[in-house]
Amino acid sequence: MMKLSTWILIVLALGLGGTVYYLERRNTSAPGESVTARPVFTFKEDQVQDLTVKTQQQTLRFVRAKTGPAQGEKATSIWRMQSPVQAPANDASEAY
Repeated sequence: MMKLSTWILIVLALGLGGTVYYLERRNTSAPGESVTARPVFTFKEDQVQDLTVKTQQQTLRFVRAKTGPAQGEKATSIWRMQSPVQAPANDASEAY
């Protein structure tokens, strides 16, 4: 026969598991209910001409520079860092 303390632990474990199950089920949306994501910004990526990121330590400023089209290609643009140094920006710093 099991001790009383073992039964108490089993009952507590089942109670805790049931509570977690109930709380998790209550917070989920119903099947078939769709959640539509709204865009954060209302402008297109091509409309952004400059970007400034300010932190407590520094300020970064990026500017989009237009490049002329090569033969048979359309015009493209590249991002350049203006401050703290002037240099071409890498893809990771301006992608997001």
